[in-house]
Amino acid sequence: MANKQTDNPWTLDTPASGVVINKNYIKVHHFEFIDYAVDADTATLKNQLGDVVWKANGASDLRPVISGHIGWINGLIYDAASAGIVRVYIE
Repeated sequence: MANKQTDNPWTLDTPASGVVINKNYIKVHHFEFIDYAVDADTATLKNQLGDVVWKANGASDLRPVISGHIGWINGLIYDAASAGIVRVYIE
């Protein structure tokens, strides 16, 4: 599967360090980290300037890990993930 940005939420499952997947300002309600295998799994999202916007770390009970409200960000890079899927809920 490839990153899918046609629906809301976006589904990101293919990280690419430094590759901008969206170059526009986007208003993000929240991120969600799901379908990871162990609590040590992580995912990192950055804006197109390389600043970390959200870093997720799996939970011991493997529940979805949900960010708080994010707001406007300048582009998006799905920089790294050890496993799992990140959903991006757009406002």
